[in-house]
Amino acid sequence: RDALDVSEGVAKGIYERQEETVVVPGAGLMTCEVYVKSDTSFLHPPSPEYLMAIGEMLRERRGLLGSADDAPIVLNPLKSGELGQLEDVAESVVFPATWTAEHIDALTMGQFVILWNVRLPEGRKWKMPKDMASVRTKLGNVGVASVSQLRSARNDINAKLSGAGEKNFSPTALQALDELFSL
Repeated sequence: RDALDVSEGVAKGIYERQEETVVVPGAGLMTCEVYVKSDTSFLHPPSPEYLMAIGEMLRERRGLLGSADDAPIVLNPLKSGELGQLEDVAESVVFPATWTAEHIDALTMGQFVILWNVRLPEGRKWKMPKDMASVRTKLGNVGVASVSQLRSARNDINAKLSGAGEKNFSPTALQALDELFSL
């Protein structure tokens, strides 16, 4: 049994094998073994980009619910009991109530791409997280690795991309970028 667990890549101490009776359409009741998570902690803490996406989703929900709450959005991973704990995260992640240039420039490029994507109109949004990697790679290919570098290169970013054989950003994406950089 242990060899089977190893061959199936089951993390020892996190999942346990249990015998369960299930109903199989056309076959009736059957007994099978399933893996049940017994340790609710995360194997890998969520990335800053993932936390950014959650924070912006919560901000969007406030707006949809008509909330005028202007408090910062706080994600406290240490109080996520049923979801697990993040032993590697010692403090809450706080997103500002209102984005400023200082807040924006402090983001990682991945977090910024999430924020940029939130500003794109429906139907023009990128597919996340797949497109986040391609946008970061495209920018990296023209020497833009940080938000402040993108801010500096904004006026000629499409020319740089064309010169490197990369696809230009659409006018819609550039408009959303300009809106972010005008905060």
